[in-house]
Amino acid sequence: MRTLNAHLHANIPSNRLITLFYAEYDPFTGSLRYVNGGHNAPFVLRPGGVERLHATGVALGIVPDAVYDVLETTIVPGDRLFLYTDGITEAFDALENEYGEERLQARLLAQRALAPPELIESVREDVLTFCGNVRPRDDMTMMLVAR
Repeated sequence: MRTLNAHLHANIPSNRLITLFYAEYDPFTGSLRYVNGGHNAPFVLRPGGVERLHATGVALGIVPDAVYDVLETTIVPGDRLFLYTDGITEAFDALENEYGEERLQARLLAQRALAPPELIESVREDVLTFCGNVRPRDDMTMMLVAR
């Protein structure tokens, strides 16, 4: 991360940055080691609630010598890891109301029992319904890992 960040700092325009979530998952133990460079905090949906995998460093390309901590959590059977881009939470309706992280979390928790493809479709439909006639300004990328 430090090498990539230093390279980006030296080679992208000063008004640009890159967010990045990188993880290594061991499907046998459920160990998930991750680094979050300013990206939207993924949700770990657990039977008893939700955990967020918040940033462990700043977005890449801003600070040349930034430090990125590596954190670890465990994904146990029944857990789901939901990753997404800001096009989901930063979608707006006609009155410039933002869809937001609270609404996303509520949708994920309400629909957590759905199979992964259906849960992703449920979020997509909810965002588009929220936006109404307003076309989303950014991509809406999602990934769900279920154990």
